[in-house]
Amino acid sequence: MRVFGTVVVGPAAPRDLIEAPLPPEALRGSISRLAVADVTGLPRETVRRKINQLLASGLPIENAHGQVKVVRGLADACWQKAANDIFVAVLAYDRTLRASGASGVND
Repeated sequence: MRVFGTVVVGPAAPRDLIEAPLPPEALRGSISRLAVADVTGLPRETVRRKINQLLASGLPIENAHGQVKVVRGLADACWQKAANDIFVAVLAYDRTLRASGASGVND
């Protein structure tokens, strides 16, 4: 299943696209909650609830079709800190799972 649009790489990639500070809106992909659930293997209700929490935080935005995509400006310090905090929390959760004898996050 293809979830995101084609990534343009290699010598055939348009130079103006590669050197653009931000990708054109037409090339920015979005994803449905169902596709997130399918790709991650998480229950649909969990994905719906978590994406709604993220939407409330302002990290992703939702289009008219109910699909989500990240906001521009993820290189800003506040978003980088949020991403790092999430990563640290997932690592802690993984350690807790493994310590209890359960499979880890990526198992």
